[in-house]
Amino acid sequence: MSTDITAALEPTYSAREAAAVLKRSYSWLDQRLRRGEFARPDGTVVPPLRSPGGYRYRTIAMLRDIAACCSRNGWYSIEELKSVLRELVMEAYRDTGEGEIPRLRGCLGSSTDTGSGPQPVRSRASNFSSPSDPTV
Repeated sequence: MSTDITAALEPTYSAREAAAVLKRSYSWLDQRLRRGEFARPDGTVVPPLRSPGGYRYRTIAMLRDIAACCSRNGWYSIEELKSVLRELVMEAYRDTGEGEIPRLRGCLGSSTDTGSGPQPVRSRASNFSSPSDPTV
């Protein structure tokens, strides 16, 4: 049983929640966890933490290790791995407000635009003098 204080402060996931984040079935995840098939590159097995009631749970770091193991073993395609890692990043920042995509101001004259509508796009090349310019 783990009494690590950091585990109490970070989000944890039940087996069903972890399976959903990892985009696999509960039984797929449970079978591999019970057989100790999820290992880190150094060979150590990723064990689940246990609550005082005996329930198994995982942290985001553990899910990241499991996803990396799935990739190393060919259980995930590159696209599946990217999707799971993207989900884990969003999970890590979901409640902090840091995961929000900032609104673009002035984009296509949206209603949040404080200007008079879309502005013409000016080429970056027009900011520089041409080689034939005698002032160069």
